[in-house]
Amino acid sequence: MSQSTLVSLRYDRRMLSVQLPTENLLGVLDGNFPAESLSLPQAQQLEEVARSIREPIGCGSLQETVEALAQKTGKAPRQLKVVVMASDLTRPSPTYKILPPLVQALNDCGIVDENILVMFGLGSHRNHTPQEQQQLMGEEMYKRIRCVDSVPGDFVYLATTSRGTPLNVNRLVLEADLRIATGNVDYHWFAGYSAGAKAFFPGACRMDSVQQNHKMAVLPQCHSGALEGNPLREDMDEAGGLIGIHFIVNVVINDLNQQILRSFAGDYLAAHRAACRFVDEVYGHPIPQLADVVVASSGGFPKDINIDQMQKALENAFKGVKPGGTLLITAACPEGYGKPAIGEAFRKIFAPPAAAGGKYAGSRSGGWRQGRRIRQGFRQLSCGAGYRYGPRRGTKSVLGALLSRQHPAEDRFPAHRRQNRLCNASGLLGDAGS
Repeated sequence: MSQSTLVSLRYDRRMLSVQLPTENLLGVLDGNFPAESLSLPQAQQLEEVARSIREPIGCGSLQETVEALAQKTGKAPRQLKVVVMASDLTRPSPTYKILPPLVQALNDCGIVDENILVMFGLGSHRNHTPQEQQQLMGEEMYKRIRCVDSVPGDFVYLATTSRGTPLNVNRLVLEADLRIATGNVDYHWFAGYSAGAKAFFPGACRMDSVQQNHKMAVLPQCHSGALEGNPLREDMDEAGGLIGIHFIVNVVINDLNQQILRSFAGDYLAAHRAACRFVDEVYGHPIPQLADVVVASSGGFPKDINIDQMQKALENAFKGVKPGGTLLITAACPEGYGKPAIGEAFRKIFAPPAAAGGKYAGSRSGGWRQGRRIRQGFRQLSCGAGYRYGPRRGTKSVLGALLSRQHPAEDRFPAHRRQNRLCNASGLLGDAGS
């Protein structure tokens, strides 16, 4: 009797478990988490954020920054206006853990709560409900500090980057004396890594600015793990300088439980780059052997909140599959497509024959549909073996079918998408969300 291995995948707020034949399993890849990070007390995580603020990277202390701004503006510290950019609900950034030590540090510098504004950078995402804002900030911070979504807002033209991106920025950001970016650093499928200047651009900018920048996502230099030489990321970083980011607090978390592994604060470029190097240590995996089948989780909530977020897992996961091989992505997608444009694209590409009577992704009755192309915003990926999707078919039966099928040698994935050998999942199973 052949042996089997029990493996688990994050799915929404729970885990999916499945038995796989051990002889077929090349490996299970996840984060290189220190054992102690699985049960860190919250007080210890908050102290790590406070430590990073006391020990900034690449710039002077927050106190020195506040004093310099007070002298420049002729205001007392308590009169300075502060905007703190925070991630929206589609990101796993633990804002409720970052804010308490950050607000305390600002208070210690003489800045009062009434002059601190937390802005959730939406970019092209939906607005929050008040309950979601409270969930993101934590109850105490929500009561003390005013918070708003970046959209809708009054946007003001600031400048145009050297790559031709017009910066139309939320007026509240430009009127602030002190601008601080927060966020969680992870791999990003075309910006290289998340967080850093990305909190303000695209976070605090109008949609036309975002679209101009994101057009560069089709370029071969724009992929997961790429910073230098990535024109899209360099455009974001240039925008951060033009907007005037004074300080950042970025964290790297354990995706298993969203506990903070390490915090990086200081200059918006230097501190972010230090965080990116740590991400490579924790989440980067060389790929020793490509697999016939890669099974990957989008990362659970909020990384699988909708198809718009789920599809990012494809960018990491396909790097571990053989040419013509198969990917299986698990994602709950409780909010459906996430954007109307994505739903329309899927309806056009995967429209089943009328006789089939099937429905699209997210339907309870729809079976698996096959398509030859996936259009994702400005990019197109072609799957030689066909792209199948259907959230209601049992994982066990799907895996059984995949393990028994033949895998053609044809490779239709763009070659440049295989250049970066660092990803969150390869082999046969892992977490590929970013």
